[in-house]
Amino acid sequence: MLMAVIFDLDGLMINSERNSFYIWRDYLSDFGLEFTYEEYQKLIGQGSTFTAAYMQERIGISIPAQQIMDEHWDQLTEYIAEHVDPFPGLYDLIEELEKLCLLLGVASNSRKNYVEQALIGLKLQDTFQCVLSAEQVVRSKPAPDIYLQAATCLGVSTSLCLALEDSPPGMKSALAAGMRCVVVPNLDLHVNNFDGAFARFDNLVQVHRNLDHILSLE
Repeated sequence: MLMAVIFDLDGLMINSERNSFYIWRDYLSDFGLEFTYEEYQKLIGQGSTFTAAYMQERIGISIPAQQIMDEHWDQLTEYIAEHVDPFPGLYDLIEELEKLCLLLGVASNSRKNYVEQALIGLKLQDTFQCVLSAEQVVRSKPAPDIYLQAATCLGVSTSLCLALEDSPPGMKSALAAGMRCVVVPNLDLHVNNFDGAFARFDNLVQVHRNLDHILSLE
């Protein structure tokens, strides 16, 4: 059986993409620009550095991308502290994994203080043996850095780790690190290209129901 399970956060554990979209939409509206959800969907899973550079180009004004990114994360972190929305099945799945004595981790493209606030809101701040965020690696997903570091943090070979992801960049990151990856597609993405995933399920409830198959090395 696999020894560790590593969760993505946004779009997998919590329903948060709309929050980020609303903040970006309001930000661009201050510059007289429109921002549709269809446009935002193309940015999901790409990482904050990529998104900030995109916004910088959209604005067309010499505002540093770092400043754009910092302002967004400050607003998003303040919001998530009061409005955390877990997906159905999350708590039951984690409870079952704990009963199996598996190591648990979080590997998120989001910022550290945001991830911490989200886990506090979920009352899961003491659940995971390893919690990693974007600032703790050189390259964000789809590069394998964060999953490689998560395996090191948990003291487990990547071949004995399961990654739970919701987006193609996240899946590619886990696969590049040599992990088994199970996908619960982000409903906001409208993409079907998850080639390479070990399995694909509609929700975390289904992941829970199929744990024996997912975790088996036979």
